[in-house]
Amino acid sequence: DLGADLEDVGPGAGGGEWTGGVGDFAFSYGKEAFFTASLQAEKELELNKSQTLPSKLSGIRYIEQRCLKLEHRVALQQYIISSIKSQL
Repeated sequence: DLGADLEDVGPGAGGGEWTGGVGDFAFSYGKEAFFTASLQAEKELELNKSQTLPSKLSGIRYIEQRCLKLEHRVALQQYIISSIKSQL
């Protein structure tokens, strides 16, 4: 039974820490360790976001430039068509 292997020490005995063991595994988690791990995970998430953002912005700039080139090409073709029509 997993519950029988776990021991809740509580704030009075362990300074607010929970300790327990399952088989050969013994572990201890304090409030500080939890918040440190949480803060580390948040920092890693922010790092991933900061690395992803420049890549996405670069992709957006590429698409914008491609659109501008296509718009320029369409305008040039319309000018050529207009010029040919005026010669008729």
